[in-house]
Amino acid sequence: NRIGRNASISTQAILNSLPDEHQHSSKENLINRIQDMFRSPNEHVDYLKSEQFAKDLLKLNKKVKIILEDEPRCVFLQSPAYVFGDIHGNLEDLHFFSDNVWNLGMALTAGNFVFLGDY
Repeated sequence: NRIGRNASISTQAILNSLPDEHQHSSKENLINRIQDMFRSPNEHVDYLKSEQFAKDLLKLNKKVKIILEDEPRCVFLQSPAYVFGDIHGNLEDLHFFSDNVWNLGMALTAGNFVFLGDY
């Protein structure tokens, strides 16, 4: 069951791993509502503005919190590693990095790349 290109595989995995709270259909309804919204958000504006959407987000956040708390806080990488800060969608910065850091392409540049923040 595909969630669409606007959500990640991780989101799908988290939705599928939600334990049954009251009944199986409750979990299925939550998953279906969120999947439908990601597939065609313009068709689900009423859901996005609804109290049900807020409740679904809170329920999903509660489940995701448990998973994320088990994630490691530090990532250990082999040297060399290039760490990039939050570029906030600044295409000029990305072009600068491309021209000056991985000018042969990321696959041909020795080292690991770590991107921090939202893009």
